Amino acid sequence: MEMKIKNLGPIKTAFLKNADLTVIVGDNGSGKTLLLEAQTFIEDNYRIKMQQYVRTIFNKYSEDLLVEADWSEVNKFLESYPALKTKDPINFDVEIKLENTIMKKINQDILDYLEKLKQEIIEGLNKEILMREEPNKQLELEVNINPPEISLNNSFTCQLILTQKKLYLRIFKNTFELIGMARFNMDLLNDKHKMDDIFNIDQKIEFIDPLNELYDQFKKNIKFYTIHHLFRDFTHTWKTLFLPSERNLYMDNALTKTLNENYHNRYSYNSGNSKIRFSEHLFNYEYLNFKDDLNRFSRTSLKINNKLKEMFGGEPILDEEGDLKFIESEDGTRIKRELFSTKQSRLIPYLIVELKAYRKIIIEEPEAHLSLRGIKELLEYFKFILEDKINITITTHSDVFFTHLNNLILENENFNTKVYELKYSDDGSYLEEKQITEQGYEIDLFTQELEDLFEKTLEIQEKIEHEEE
Repeated sequence: MEMKIKNLGPIKTAFLKNADLTVIVGDNGSGKTLLLEAQTFIEDNYRIKMQQYVRTIFNKYSEDLLVEADWSEVNKFLESYPALKTKDPINFDVEIKLENTIMKKINQDILDYLEKLKQEIIEGLNKEILMREEPNKQLELEVNINPPEISLNNSFTCQLILTQKKLYLRIFKNTFELIGMARFNMDLLNDKHKMDDIFNIDQKIEFIDPLNELYDQFKKNIKFYTIHHLFRDFTHTWKTLFLPSERNLYMDNALTKTLNENYHNRYSYNSGNSKIRFSEHLFNYEYLNFKDDLNRFSRTSLKINNKLKEMFGGEPILDEEGDLKFIESEDGTRIKRELFSTKQSRLIPYLIVELKAYRKIIIEEPEAHLSLRGIKELLEYFKFILEDKINITITTHSDVFFTHLNNLILENENFNTKVYELKYSDDGSYLEEKQITEQGYEIDLFTQELEDLFEKTLEIQEKIEHEEE
């Protein structure tokens, strides 16, 4: 989702585009965290609210959508039950039709809701991200999206699969794109079979054919997924894992910062109640979910990447509550959590990546407290994540880390990469997209600081040589 934000705290303007790897470089206090908190808040709200809006549209217009299909083959397929309980699936074409006036009304409703939602998000940015009692009326948001639009005629291919216990309806768009699947039990078909045994044809006319109810359920699901398909660009997005900088990353305190504080107060829309930043809330919430999943399922479901194991120096061993207790090396030696090195402690949040199905990860200042070797190892792990089709956004103000990252970008041209620099202006900061050269990306902040460092070093050396003379 591409977005342009104006007047977000110290940030006067920022335009973020979609990419596999996004890098934001900026000095302390330039607004890097604030920008990524806002981006995550915006994307999460569109995803959640549009999922809810699908149901609103369906409830409002379901009766206006007409499902047309040739049901004769479907009848034959279902009539064979229970004589043949398992059959090869059958396909049949379906058209969803509606009147022109209804089509225009639905599409206008969608446009109106998108505008309303944008204003709600702006209000939320003020309260949840900026934590302002009084809204900043100069805050602006532009989101580059294609509004969902329904047409007069919508064609789909449906497939019925009959097993011994269940009946499945699969709905496809353009033959190969599965947009929905519904599952039905055999009760209705069993009821029909019983009626066939009890009544003759003339008698059955007086009763409701159970197949009619089944067809109604087919149509209802086809209508719902037709509407749901319109919003696929919103509803098919995945949650974001936000790994804040160390100042906001307190795993050992995640439980003491109760869900009440992390959830209820966070959304009370009262900045006086909230004691944590939005990024800390996001991380604590996902960390608690991670521990809960390990409790409810199995710790054996945590398959840790070999590169991550190498950086840890062994196999991470978790207790029954999902807390990392020690590292076990190949020779059986165990290092307790209390004796972890700084690098090992910094790697713990990445265990969440290994369990949850995220498609986007935001990592603030991943280089903090890592040696040059640790940085190179971490970037190799990031490369693996990118190759696994997971988008990564990184913030940094380290010239050494960025140099290594620059080399990774140059060596992997297949990654769609966007590099930005948050630069100061007279009245705040602005986001500048950097253009790649044969040497990679040049960051003005680093260039200027390194030049100043060189000149200062040269000045000191000349002074020492002069005094020695």
